[in-house]
Amino acid sequence: MLGGSCLAWVSVITWFRMGGKSIPVEPRRPAPWGLIHFVGIFVLFVIVGALTIKLLDSLFFASMIATFPPEQQEGLKTMSRMFSGSLSQIITMVLASVMIAVTTRATAEDLGWSVKKIAYDIVVGLGAAILFLPIIQIIMASLVFLLDQEYDHPLLEALNAGPALWMFAGAFFAAVIAAPITEEFLFRVILQGMLEANASRPFTWQRLILGNMLDEPAPPTTAEAASEHAANGISTAVPIWPLFLSGTLFGLAHAEYGPSWFPLILMGILLGYLYRCTHRIWACWIVHITLNAISMIGFGLQVMNGNSISSLW
Repeated sequence: MLGGSCLAWVSVITWFRMGGKSIPVEPRRPAPWGLIHFVGIFVLFVIVGALTIKLLDSLFFASMIATFPPEQQEGLKTMSRMFSGSLSQIITMVLASVMIAVTTRATAEDLGWSVKKIAYDIVVGLGAAILFLPIIQIIMASLVFLLDQEYDHPLLEALNAGPALWMFAGAFFAAVIAAPITEEFLFRVILQGMLEANASRPFTWQRLILGNMLDEPAPPTTAEAASEHAANGISTAVPIWPLFLSGTLFGLAHAEYGPSWFPLILMGILLGYLYRCTHRIWACWIVHITLNAISMIGFGLQVMNGNSISSLW
């Protein structure tokens, strides 16, 4: 991937030297949700998470884990809870989308789920991953070496304690599918979208707390409408500081996992930039899913190096 990144950087530099432009910022109407929805999502996370973990443990995981040796059961319990928690995050994300749509009349475009430009978003996401992920990984590896502090994550500890293939598959789902899309939904769509909406209009406490719940319905912003606003002197610029704040909070949310929080702040800023340009979740998700997939493959290789391959089965 490093060779592909170098080639991609040469292509990008050549593109800009020839007069090419960066990714354009697409117009959108301000996000209609507020802090009350942000808090509501966390309440949903707690309730749905507790119910999902308890239900899956009683119906499935408890009996399966009991068939393994005692020394592996604690690690397997950790991984089962992580899988259940990840499933609950996806359920919560769906419920949160419905809650916001019902209370604010938000559309799929508002919530970042539009697939009208999915091919474009995939290309942007893959390009950003090739360009920046090797740099982020080099920074992370350098910090681990210089600080003599290994990357620490409960997922890796659980894999080492209970190397079962079915649990590795569950962990892969949690880290590569569930975590990226739910974190991007929370940090980019909800948080950054809310910050952009409040920063691009005159501030009111009502809008910050309630969003547009008490406002009259507003039509989505189209490219034509944006051009008309610009002609009339109405700014449609998207403020840039929200992407730095959401990116920083994204990195700090991973502060307990060793020195990874600093390069993850940089990645969070990159993801914030992609969201600011597209206002859709897909490009951000592709970058995030690629990083986590590489990490999970590395975790799996570590487990296999320390245990016989047959033990994974």
